[in-house]
Amino acid sequence: MKLAKILVLFLISFLGLNSLAQEDDTFKNFNHLKCSGYIPAEFIKLTSDKFKEDYRDNYNGDLDREFFLSTRFFIDELLLSGSVLFNEELSIYVNDVASYVLKNEQSLYNELQFYVLKSTAVNAFSTDQGIIFVTTGLLAQLENEAQLAFVLAHEIIHYTHHHVRTGYIEKQNISKRKGQYRNMSYNDRISKLSVYSKDYEFEADKGGLELFLNTEYDIEEVFASFDVLLYSDSPFSNIRFDTTFFNTNVLYVPGSLFPDTTKELIKDDNYDDSFSTHPNIKKRLDAIENYITFSEPKGKLKFKISEERFFRIRNLARFESINLHLVNREYVEVIYKVFLLKKEFVNNKFLEFSLAKALYGLAKYKNSVNQYDEIRLNPEKVEGELYNLAYFIDETNKKQINVLAYRFVYDLSVKY
Repeated sequence: MKLAKILVLFLISFLGLNSLAQEDDTFKNFNHLKCSGYIPAEFIKLTSDKFKEDYRDNYNGDLDREFFLSTRFFIDELLLSGSVLFNEELSIYVNDVASYVLKNEQSLYNELQFYVLKSTAVNAFSTDQGIIFVTTGLLAQLENEAQLAFVLAHEIIHYTHHHVRTGYIEKQNISKRKGQYRNMSYNDRISKLSVYSKDYEFEADKGGLELFLNTEYDIEEVFASFDVLLYSDSPFSNIRFDTTFFNTNVLYVPGSLFPDTTKELIKDDNYDDSFSTHPNIKKRLDAIENYITFSEPKGKLKFKISEERFFRIRNLARFESINLHLVNREYVEVIYKVFLLKKEFVNNKFLEFSLAKALYGLAKYKNSVNQYDEIRLNPEKVEGELYNLAYFIDETNKKQINVLAYRFVYDLSVKY
């Protein structure tokens, strides 16, 4: 009996959380992420009432009516779009991490609201009203909880320093040529606005770092979080696509149809940021290095709330990203992400159906005269291991992609 227990424990340890995740009903029956529980007041209250309150509280009169109209209606359009998650696993976890980051500032935490936005964009942003959005695209890419904590800390500082409203005021001054902008040329005014925007990012990095240093998280993960941003337009893993992936006992796709070489994934952190609202990654990292020289980082943790919850949340975000790619008709990305996730979730129905949908979508567009370019992923514009798959799909003719799609759809009709 003791030997049997040891063997069981060994197998669990050896197989790890990945195998256990396969048995989770959430992933077995995954369809899409959806909200749960009570509806927050922010979603129910009339936009017109929110606008009136905001405008009334504009006690110093530095903001015009247009600011409150544009920000309130934009935010509410987003809240009511069906893409914002609340009271479910992802948003609850993000709130838990935020609560820990602000453990010494409970009143500030109570001012803020944290929601997850269903989007493949790797992003997080805050509003003047104290709502902070984190995208599923970001959660799908992050490597650990400490990185999420720094992102949240950065966005919290944008709120506390009123960057949205001060940025708006600066834009208004520039457009109306007020104050220092009175005698400036158009190009000089645009350049000045870019400088202000970059200053806000440096300020949010510095203030966010100060919040982060009050936690037990590892400071090295701050630097690693910028790598996530640098590679944000790439899939969450960069693994060579298996040329036998489509093969079954009745279907064979020759490996010779795939290119022998791949395109190296090259990213420059010192890119030209002249026309960007954000400073480039290198400048931000250099500034953070300077901030840290005056501090004494003590934390060494990558996870404080829960390592197991983090990876579960990340997988849920990755599953949802497939839904979003399908809606956007990004079929090659769907196939590649299904390939990546099936390494962990081997016989997952959602992944199998998503693969069939992507192949069906590709077949439909290849069958349509002059419409394939609408959804084509040009291999020449792809870096990393995704290139192999993009090249293969691009080179397949109409008959080949129809056979491939039909084979998978038929096999699923038999299996299910």
